[in-house]
Amino acid sequence: MNHNLKWSSYEGISGAPLIVDDKIIGIINSELVENKESKELCALSLRYLEKTLQEKCGICFTSEIEIKEIDIVAKTAYEELTHNDKRNLPEKLKDACQTISLNRVSLYCREQAFGKVEINRYNDQQISSIKFRVFEVCQLELLNFVETSVIEELTTEQIESLIRKFSKKGKKAIEERSTQYDYPVNNKGFMRKIVLDLINDCFLSFDKKGLYDG
Repeated sequence: MNHNLKWSSYEGISGAPLIVDDKIIGIINSELVENKESKELCALSLRYLEKTLQEKCGICFTSEIEIKEIDIVAKTAYEELTHNDKRNLPEKLKDACQTISLNRVSLYCREQAFGKVEINRYNDQQISSIKFRVFEVCQLELLNFVETSVIEELTTEQIESLIRKFSKKGKKAIEERSTQYDYPVNNKGFMRKIVLDLINDCFLSFDKKGLYDG
């Protein structure tokens, strides 16, 4: 493969994906160097590697590449949400549990901040759509919690339990829609980052102030 000579050397990129039209079609494995300058890149086709990938990694290929669409309805709905609850993550934690330690609040804030960095690596459209779907199911989870709870102040254990429930519900919701729509990732760790970001961005909480009418 000829290339545009942006780099004088591509040393160290062996094993990197070869992407054409936003699709991975091969793996770069070497380069042709003349007079200490890269002239040509070589790659192995995924079709050539298909048998090995199936046997060693459990990756299966189909004859057609499935292209999933962005969940535009959810993206648009998220962008149209109004910030009814103006409190951020620390404020919501302290309102839910007045005895919560500053160390624990700081821990959640660091977790949210680091999670935000990872979230920002992905396409805004994908993140907006995944956030709305998580918001939807977690609103119902919060409503059920508020209606069945008989205490006004939560313990730190109850706060953590609610965050985990939000994450679990969100992960399940995205799993159900991922057969049709394109979402970046969907694992427990990433979903927890989405939930904490939603709490900090005024869309979820631990009390009835975080319930949205519409």
